[in-house]
Amino acid sequence: MIGRAPWALLLVLACAPALAGSSIGGHFELDLESERNFDLDRSRADTRTLIAPEFQLEWTWNLPANGLHGYVQAELKRKFELEEQGRDRDYEWSLDLEEAWVEIPFGDSGWSLRLGRQDFEDEREWLYDDSLDGARLFYRGDTLQAEFAAVRQTGFRREFLDEHEDGEFDFWQAMASYLPRKEWTVTAYAMGQQGRNGSEADPWWLGLRSRGRLNEHVQHWLELALMRGDDASTSLDAHALDLGVTWLIGGRWNPSLTVGFALGSGDGDPNDGTDHAFRQIGIQDNDDRLNGVTPFLYYGEALDPELSNLRIFTLGAGFRPTKKSSVDLVWHDYRQARRSDAMRDIAFDDPNGVDRDLGYEFDLILGYREIKNLKLELMLGYFVPGDAFGPDADPALFVGSEARFKF
Repeated sequence: MIGRAPWALLLVLACAPALAGSSIGGHFELDLESERNFDLDRSRADTRTLIAPEFQLEWTWNLPANGLHGYVQAELKRKFELEEQGRDRDYEWSLDLEEAWVEIPFGDSGWSLRLGRQDFEDEREWLYDDSLDGARLFYRGDTLQAEFAAVRQTGFRREFLDEHEDGEFDFWQAMASYLPRKEWTVTAYAMGQQGRNGSEADPWWLGLRSRGRLNEHVQHWLELALMRGDDASTSLDAHALDLGVTWLIGGRWNPSLTVGFALGSGDGDPNDGTDHAFRQIGIQDNDDRLNGVTPFLYYGEALDPELSNLRIFTLGAGFRPTKKSSVDLVWHDYRQARRSDAMRDIAFDDPNGVDRDLGYEFDLILGYREIKNLKLELMLGYFVPGDAFGPDADPALFVGSEARFKF
C-alpha cells in the first residue's frame, strides 16, 4: 500500500524550511513500574520493578505565508531493572524517531494533507495510540470534521539503534465527526488492516462513537464496533460495546461518580471456521481521564486487558482537592463472554477455560499538576483473581508512577 522510504527523506522534508518560524521544546520523564505476584502464586518469587527515564525533543515549524507547517519528535529512553525475580529480561537504550511530518493546507477550504510519520491517537485511545507512516487527509470545519488515511506500521526506520524492525500491518481509515456542541463529538468510521511479515490477518471495522459533556453535570462515552474480515482460513465476525456515564456532582472538591459497561464478543466454537472473538486494532492503549487530571488504564491498571471475549462492569468515584489535582478510585468486575482457556493480551497467565469469573480489581489514581510544567502521577492496581484462575490463585499488585518536566 505504501512503499518503504528511508527515514532520512521524511526527516529532511519536515526540517527543510530552516528559516521558518519555529520552536523547540521537549520533556524529561521518569517512570517507575512495579509488578508483584503477577503469576498469581505467592509461593514463588515473582516481582519486577523497573525505572524508565525518557528524554524527548521536539521541533515545530511553520510558514505563515502559506500555512505550511511540520513537526519532528525524537525520544531517547531505556528501562532499568531495580528488582527482578522469576523473570529474566534484557533492556537496551533506544533512540526513536516518533514523528516527522509536513502538513500542506489547501487554502481556506478546511482541507489539508499530512505526509510522513505521525501520531494516531484518539481521545480514549480505544482505537489507537501509535506512530504510523503515510498520508492523512483532514477536513476541519466548525461542526463537521473528516479524516482519511493510508499508512503503514514502521514504513521506514523508527529506532536508530535497532536495524531489525518491521511493522505488522498496513492500515487505512475513513472517519467523519459531527460536533453537536463544543464539548461533544459523534464519530462514524471504517478502518482496516492488511497483514505483513507473516501475518495473514486482514480484519476491518465499522464503528460509531460518542464522547463528551451532555450538560453541566453529565459526561458520557459510547463505543459501538463491528469487526469482519479473515485471518488465514478463518472468517472474522465479532462486535464490541463500551458505554459509560460520569455524574459531576458539583460543590466543594468537585466530586464525581462513574458507571461503565464494556463487552467484547467471544467465540463459543473454535472449530466452526468463524472467529466471533472481537479484536481491538492492536495499537490501542485504553487510556483516558474520567473527571480527574490524570489519564489511566480504564480497563484496569493491573489486568490491563484487550476488550476481547470479555465483559467489564466499572464503578468509579473521584474528587479534586484543588483545581489541578485529583483522586480517582475505580472498581472493575471481569467475566469472560465465552468460556475459553485463552485471552488476548492480559497481564497474567491464561484462565482454565472452565469458569468465566476472571475476578475483580481496585485501582487508585492520584494526579498533581499545580506546579507549572510539572506533572506527577501515581497509579495503584490490586487484582483479585476469580475462579477462572483456579481456587489457589493469589492477588496481584501493580504500582506505577510518572514524573514529567516539560521545557
